[in-house]
Amino acid sequence: MSTSRILLVGQAPSKQAGPALGASIPGSASSRLLALMGITRDEYMERFARVNLLDYWPGALASGKGDKFPIREAKKAAKRILAQYEYPWKILCVGHKVGECFLPKMRVKYYDWMICISNFPPGVRDVAIIPHTSGLNRYWNDPDCVKLAENFLRKKVLCHK
Repeated sequence: MSTSRILLVGQAPSKQAGPALGASIPGSASSRLLALMGITRDEYMERFARVNLLDYWPGALASGKGDKFPIREAKKAAKRILAQYEYPWKILCVGHKVGECFLPKMRVKYYDWMICISNFPPGVRDVAIIPHTSGLNRYWNDPDCVKLAENFLRKKVLCHK
C-alpha cells in the first residue's frame, strides 16, 4: 500500500500487458517515470498506488503511432476511481488524455495540483497531470521539458506527505 496517498493513473496496460504502471518492463513508460523521479523500482512500488483507466490494451491507432483510447469508457473508469480513492488521496494522471477524464478539458495543464470537484461521489480531490511518459511522446526530446517534469515530480509529488 502507498505510503504517500498518491495514486498514479495511466491509460492502459502496455501491449506487453505489464501491470498498472508497475515498472516491470525496461524501457516502459513507468521506467521513464522512475528516472524522472530519481527513485528505485522498490521505492516506486512502495510509495505509490497505481491503476490504469482501462484494464486491457485497446490496440494501436491505424497510423501505427500511439494507442487507441476509448474516452467514454475511460471517463466511466475515472468515476469509479474517484469513488474508491477519496480525500486525502491525490491523483497524478500520466498523460493528457487521462487528465481529461478527471478534469474539464479547459482546465487540463501540466505540473500543477488542481481541484477536482466530483459529483459522483460528492467530494474534492487534488489532481495533477504530467505528459505521457511513453517513448513515442516527443515532449521528452526537449531537455527543458525533462527538467520541468523532474522539478515537479521531485518537489511537489515525492515531498507530499
